[in-house]
Amino acid sequence: PFEIHDIFSFLDSDSPPPENPASSTSAAAAAEDRRRRRMISNRESAKRSRIRKKQHAEDVVSEWNRLQVENRGLKNRLCAFDWHRRSARIDSESLVHESTRLRIRLDGLRRLLQHRAQQQ
Repeated sequence: PFEIHDIFSFLDSDSPPPENPASSTSAAAAAEDRRRRRMISNRESAKRSRIRKKQHAEDVVSEWNRLQVENRGLKNRLCAFDWHRRSARIDSESLVHESTRLRIRLDGLRRLLQHRAQQQ
């Protein structure tokens, strides 16, 4: 603390008051304490950021794997649908040929019946 004569001598002079050594030491200690707390806070923030980044990367890999499985399933379903489509087309073509063959045979039988009916 300042003494009374220090205060009066300050008022008589044009220079700033002398600094209290205890005050400047405590200010420096407070500044150092703030710097240390800020450094710790920054480290914790960086650690949380790394954890979030790691979690995001794991989520992306997990989603990629899930999409790979889904894609494989969709490809399998597509192959099955394509096989059924081809099978149906082959069956359809076969039925068209059989229908044509049977129509020709039916026409032949009608003509034969008409011919026999005309002969009687």
